[in-house]
Amino acid sequence: MLSSLWLLASCAPTSRVLQPGQQLLYRNSFDISMQDGSTVPPEVQAVLADCSKFVKQRPRNGLLNINHTILNTYYHPKIENNSWWARTARSIGVEPVLYNDMLTQASVRQLQSLMDVGGCFGSQVSADTVNLKRNRVEVRYRISAAPRYLIEEVTYAIKDSAISQLVNDTRSQSLLQPGDYYHQDLLSAERERLTALFQDNGYYRSLVDLIRFEVDTTFDNRYLSIRVIVENPIVMRDGVVYQYPYQQYFINHIMVDSVRVSQSVLQRMLVMREGLLYRPIRTTATYNALHDLHNFSLINIDYTESPQSSDSLRLLDVHCRLLENSQQSISASIEISNASPSKGASTSGNFGAETILQYQHRNFFGGAELFSLSGNLLIELQKSAIKSGFSDFRSNFSAFESGITASLNIPQFWMPWGNQLRGRMRPHTLFDIGTDYQYRSYFERMQVKSSFGYTWNASRFMQHRLMPVNVSYVRFFDFSEEFRNRVITALDRRLMYQYDDHLNISARYELTYSNQVLGRRENFSYLHVSIESAGILAAAVATSPGMADRTQYNNQGFAAGRTTDSDGDAISPYNLFSVPYSQYLRLSTEFKRYFHYGESSTLVMRVLLGIGMPYGNSITMPYEKCFFGGGPNNIRAWQLRRLGPGHYNSQGLDSYYWDQTGDMTLVLNLESRFPIFGPIEGALFADAGNVWLFKEDPNQPGAEFQLQNLFTDMALGLGVGLRLKISILTLRFDFALPAYDPTCAPLDRWRFKHWGFRTVQTNVGIDYPF
Repeated sequence: MLSSLWLLASCAPTSRVLQPGQQLLYRNSFDISMQDGSTVPPEVQAVLADCSKFVKQRPRNGLLNINHTILNTYYHPKIENNSWWARTARSIGVEPVLYNDMLTQASVRQLQSLMDVGGCFGSQVSADTVNLKRNRVEVRYRISAAPRYLIEEVTYAIKDSAISQLVNDTRSQSLLQPGDYYHQDLLSAERERLTALFQDNGYYRSLVDLIRFEVDTTFDNRYLSIRVIVENPIVMRDGVVYQYPYQQYFINHIMVDSVRVSQSVLQRMLVMREGLLYRPIRTTATYNALHDLHNFSLINIDYTESPQSSDSLRLLDVHCRLLENSQQSISASIEISNASPSKGASTSGNFGAETILQYQHRNFFGGAELFSLSGNLLIELQKSAIKSGFSDFRSNFSAFESGITASLNIPQFWMPWGNQLRGRMRPHTLFDIGTDYQYRSYFERMQVKSSFGYTWNASRFMQHRLMPVNVSYVRFFDFSEEFRNRVITALDRRLMYQYDDHLNISARYELTYSNQVLGRRENFSYLHVSIESAGILAAAVATSPGMADRTQYNNQGFAAGRTTDSDGDAISPYNLFSVPYSQYLRLSTEFKRYFHYGESSTLVMRVLLGIGMPYGNSITMPYEKCFFGGGPNNIRAWQLRRLGPGHYNSQGLDSYYWDQTGDMTLVLNLESRFPIFGPIEGALFADAGNVWLFKEDPNQPGAEFQLQNLFTDMALGLGVGLRLKISILTLRFDFALPAYDPTCAPLDRWRFKHWGFRTVQTNVGIDYPF
């Protein structure tokens, strides 16, 4: 029925759309040939690569005739109808593109200009129309191209000797080189390069209008010459025009307006200094450093010639005008998901929600210190909670997590040997401390953590983070009797270790690269790499005399005898302050690439890769450092911690639905985002990936990583999403279905035949998933 309606809409007669004498533009085509009959060479093809963009009229035809359907939706109601349905139909639809001969001729002129700009002088462009069925028309643009001109020589005419020397020293960087093909855009780019070169060397009064080009095309064999002319500045005194030489400018006085933020902090952010040569790059770096303080909604840096300036010494005064924003803010986010029934799991049908509430003060001590206090709450209700009327708080939850974290970000380096980094590198010192509580129906877990470190910028797009001190203490308690007996009976050393008390003392380094330019709709990449090592310092302390404790350590019967020596005898781990410490090396990386297409659509690709390697005092990764599959920001067709590891199937383990953890992970995400109408966006996505164990575990067959099983172990989820943009928030709804499940029997892994309403995994959140 739906397909019939779609066909009916897409084939609606154009008589509802067109008036007598009107035609619908259906298609543009291009017939490109060389004037001498030869094959169109690559250099000419390069000029015409985007020729369709220079056509004034473009049809709105799309895949599967979608836009014809939308067009007919626009004209379905009568023009005089102003009902709610009519207004909605018109807001969803698009107006037709009616053929206009005047616009076709304008397009011909545009294409002719394109050929001239690209150096194909003497080319000819024409257009004719072909009438199609149902009053539709195709416009054929015929381009008879001439060969493209080459640059034979570039000469310079520069009156100022200092400027002439500067240009000659950088001629290898010129965009105009003999032997290259001519393009008028090269002249504009070279003018911008020279202007930036002059200003970067202190020539504040350098003007674009003083740089011009003379192009001589009278050479034979399609060659031309270019003459670059740089005039001296002109000033009028007493009605007489004078030319004066270029002069370098130096910074004189600097004034910064701010009431709340300490002047010492602001001065430290300034990259320009009194007596330094004027350079625009210092202005940009200062702007970025001030913006990085998060205290100003508007930053304006003005230069004026100083009253102390003279003909022999040119000086500039700098005025930084800062408009301070609100120092305090509160923000909140929420993510909601359902636990869809899957293979008889006891927790199927549960409802899950996570919320984060954050308070920020951007000038905590008056020096632009950023103080943050955030709390998080995650709940997963048992499906029987509503039926029982929430009679027992603990039994209502299959999962409950809460935590609070306080952090302080100071815009300078706190070091015992002093602070040498200034505004250009935007140095920061970070402190944070927090605690997390986790409840499961079979155990409880408490974590206390703290860290200290630094961040700084190596360049415009690259940031470093070094956290030399990361300490966390994890304690498990209140195990259920059934759970304890089950783990002991299973004799699973991984489970025993993961549910032990332990101490983490680690160091972490992170690198973040992003070439996104805010305010521009350009393709960009994002890369984040993290390397963490734990246990080196703890081992040095714990093995020193009087500190090692190699006695039996027993956490409610879990830890005793969980490791063995070379003779197979049970031993306990080394302890620090009577608590086993972890030793591991963890590496993770995330890469994202954003492709913009159409007017407002985006294709996003993401790759997550992680590996953790325990050693020494650890037989596996600590629970909080493991990798997890599923969730609203990972593989959305599975719940968080419900995927993998590998093709191991845990569903037959009595009534327990273990958190599925891994030492390795690989996740691939592909999502297309496109506008629907108004503030509503749509999304189509595919998620693939899994988690694996680093070593074979006889208690989890199929969970270890094997290269030959990589593709058959990758879970695949498909879905659609809606995004509702409300003010500065984006409310997200994602609906996903498992397409391929590696934990099922080999002949039942493709899950299409099992799709249904009850197998949809629903995720609701704030902002995009990545």
